[in-house]
Amino acid sequence: TDRFDTALYRTRIDNPEVEEPMYRFSITDDLENTASEFQEGLDRVLTTSPTFNGKRLCVLSDSRGHITLGRDYVKWVEKGVAVRRIELPDETAWRAALLEHFGIF
Repeated sequence: TDRFDTALYRTRIDNPEVEEPMYRFSITDDLENTASEFQEGLDRVLTTSPTFNGKRLCVLSDSRGHITLGRDYVKWVEKGVAVRRIELPDETAWRAALLEHFGIF
């Protein structure tokens, strides 16, 4: 609808000329977190969206690429190529990686 004035697109390194629309929103929205529209939208993203449901994922971009903390690994990607990967054997190692590489504890 016309209510959503902004779109978030992504491109992939292997096909940079194609922009894929991901989300539409209004940049000026200021919904209270108790508003049903906000709660329903957040619920959809967190429970229905294939990007976020059913897995733990943390991604941080930098000038060379990104670092990803997945279910049992940390992976560094530069220019679309995985350059390093560390397997995480247990929850303690996973939590340590979350703190070390993302500053989250």
